[in-house]
Amino acid sequence: MSADAQVLTKTNVLVTGAAGFIGTALCSALSKLGACVIGAGRSESPPGFPGRWVRCDLCEPASVEGLLSGTGPAYVFHMAGRTLGQQGREAVWPNLRDNLLGTVTLLLALSQTPCRRVVMTGSLREPAGSGDDTPSSPYAAAKAAGCAYARMFHRLYGLPVVIARLYMVYGPGPQDMTKLVPYVASRLAGGKEVLLSSGEAAFDFVFIDDVVDGLIALAMNDGLEGQTLDLGTGKLTSVTDVAHIVATRMGAGADALRLGAMPDRRFEPIRKADTATTERLTGWRARTPLTDGIDQFVRWHAALGGGAFKERSGPLT
Repeated sequence: MSADAQVLTKTNVLVTGAAGFIGTALCSALSKLGACVIGAGRSESPPGFPGRWVRCDLCEPASVEGLLSGTGPAYVFHMAGRTLGQQGREAVWPNLRDNLLGTVTLLLALSQTPCRRVVMTGSLREPAGSGDDTPSSPYAAAKAAGCAYARMFHRLYGLPVVIARLYMVYGPGPQDMTKLVPYVASRLAGGKEVLLSSGEAAFDFVFIDDVVDGLIALAMNDGLEGQTLDLGTGKLTSVTDVAHIVATRMGAGADALRLGAMPDRRFEPIRKADTATTERLTGWRARTPLTDGIDQFVRWHAALGGGAFKERSGPLT
């Protein structure tokens, strides 16, 4: 971590969505840097949270204003939201509420505070500004709109916001089982077949610890306001290859993977991170090889007895 991160010592840092997969890891890292971590979420404080916890519904303006006035954060990491990637109509309202309305409510309140930097998350699934810009899902539409609002808040109101476009984040930590790596591991641990799509789609898989370092780098470097920077590896790996790596590490055979059992998702964007720009502007780059990251995940999963996730209908990819 850059020595610049020392400015976080004894500084109030707010993390929304602090009980989520990325939020949990980020709060732990910030606490180790000496920050006064303030976690915000709709739920009760998770066990062992390394800081102060505030219950808050980001869609309620009064709740958000109370959160900010009561904590006075110098840095804000907006990690809250849903990763509901389904393409059906049932996904429209939850994504609109949690990924757009909550974001805009927070940005509006932050624009009237003296915070030094706001880091919020974008998504690889939002349109990239070239070719067909039609979102591929309600999630992609809500994330794209939220990022557009963030850029507007910077241009019109001077909000010092930076957008981190996250790629396929994986690794140890509590997460929902619709994500590919935990889905495969959990099915195998339960002795069940792994139902997958054709497996041909390829994604940029990036390890959680690298992502946390990248988020902090975006907060610490000057001159990034209003920009969107990618946090990924710049390398594509197919769903089939990732599933085989997980299966191999867990001692399972390829016959446990049922490729083609699930339909491919329509209009799935295939995109890898622009790592050169992010490294040039921040000095950050992902350092964990995919096999090493999956090894760490499998060891963590085994230590928990394989019961770290809730069963769902299938993976997002």
